[in-house]
Amino acid sequence: MQAGKPHPLPSKEWFDELLAGFARVLSAELTELAHTRPTVTFTRINATHARVQEAPEPVSEFVRALPS
Repeated sequence: MQAGKPHPLPSKEWFDELLAGFARVLSAELTELAHTRPTVTFTRINATHARVQEAPEPVSEFVRALPS
């Protein structure tokens, strides 16, 4: 599960761009991995890294849907 919102830290514009680029590449790579490996599941939610506190419902739904 990837956090879809940037981390709310004060930073420089170049650093925000660097993190956004990293997130795009990571998302693309994890999506490809999930398509090529049936045992890998990937999703991106609209939350920061504090996603358990910010979006408990989507996190719990994702976890409950995982194979046991």
